[in-house]
Amino acid sequence: MPPMILLFGLAYADKAVLGSAAVAGILEALQLSVTTINSNGKQVTDLTRYSTATALFYAGYAVSVLPAALVATRVPNIIHFLSAMIILWGVVTILTPTIHHWQVLCAQRFFLGMIEATVSPGFVVITRAWYKRREHASRLGIWYSSTGLFSIFAGVFNYAIASIRGSIAPWKLLYLVAGAFTIVFGLLFLLLVPKDPSSPPIFCIRAYNIFTPRQRIEFQNRLGEDDLGLLSNSSADSNWTEVKECFLDMKMYMFALIAFSIYLTNGAVTAFGTQILRNLHYTGAQAIALQAPGGFTTALSIYITGYISLKVPNSRIILLCLSCLPVMAGALMIWLGNWKDRGVIFAGLWMLPIFGASFVQLLSLATANVKGNIKPSIAAGIIFVAYSLSNVSAPYTFKGSELAQKYRTTWQVIIGAMCASIFFSVLLGLNMAYANKRKAQVEADGDGGVVNATDMKDPTFRYVF
Repeated sequence: MPPMILLFGLAYADKAVLGSAAVAGILEALQLSVTTINSNGKQVTDLTRYSTATALFYAGYAVSVLPAALVATRVPNIIHFLSAMIILWGVVTILTPTIHHWQVLCAQRFFLGMIEATVSPGFVVITRAWYKRREHASRLGIWYSSTGLFSIFAGVFNYAIASIRGSIAPWKLLYLVAGAFTIVFGLLFLLLVPKDPSSPPIFCIRAYNIFTPRQRIEFQNRLGEDDLGLLSNSSADSNWTEVKECFLDMKMYMFALIAFSIYLTNGAVTAFGTQILRNLHYTGAQAIALQAPGGFTTALSIYITGYISLKVPNSRIILLCLSCLPVMAGALMIWLGNWKDRGVIFAGLWMLPIFGASFVQLLSLATANVKGNIKPSIAAGIIFVAYSLSNVSAPYTFKGSELAQKYRTTWQVIIGAMCASIFFSVLLGLNMAYANKRKAQVEADGDGGVVNATDMKDPTFRYVF
């Protein structure tokens, strides 16, 4: 868990550093903002180029994530594969200061998105391999919460860097530091983490990353209680059958719609939160630091919902819906509140990142309710494709010309998206409840069906909520 926490946090920090760089000089240096005079003689700042650079990261992510999810289950050593990708993304990040034009930055962001698309599905594969079904929500939450933790520390750290006045521009320093950290921790991940308990890592540390024969047996017995492993009839034909089954599985569509709805909030949080604070007359460095508490609310909400899901059976869909409510409240506070009352605006901004808790519950629902050889990877890929497409769309909900209306389009979209998340979550629950009832009837009628099969075809497999 510690290496996954560090690396997923760095992945978040690397892709979100553009938001900090936006108030540290990159908009002007790379011509990402264009100022014009409107018909009323007032200056208007157009951030379309910045929005495009933000969105292209997720366009590259969308192109790469489904293939990456499938590759993650097929490579001989998932740790070596992920380490190579992590080091490569660190190299791409550290080379960002060599860019001198916004069009080149757009190309770099697309390529960076393709590389980082390997991390999330790879970590989902590791979680499924190391932890029991009932533990997925809490374990996914632990490493995903690093997005919040790194928001706290990155906010303070980036504030310090953005305050430096030297020969190197502050926005360049942000990328140099982020890239260096990523390369170092990518190397540590390669050296210290074993691919499974039966395989030693490259660099062994007794009582840390080496398992005794007894511990290996206990580990195998522990996971043997679940029924989420590979099917014995793995073949090209059976895998193609699973692909076709995904298109007929209503859960897959619900997963995608929920993921897309949840992550429409991300554009307001990571890309434009600092811009909103700048409009409240805070300096760029202050705007970066003031977003740090949002990381605390992210992590705290993930820990609380993860703990409840571990202790209260079948609570994940309820927790997913409930964690959408603070996000809606935060959007309403910023949209309808008095911007002279800074406390209301800060509270609203710090409540928005709680959408992370909803996403963790969605991931846990997918990992616990999909069975097969490649079907779980396809499910994870579908979720992250929807996640990336949502992030492509999100920056365009922010309209710089709506400052006088407090960027109302952004908040209306977020509120509508959270309502959609709740609606599709309820549909997902009803679909799985009906499937469980149908499976129980099949068993009661004495039709054993095919036990060594996917979740849809195995009558003994029960969906959890």
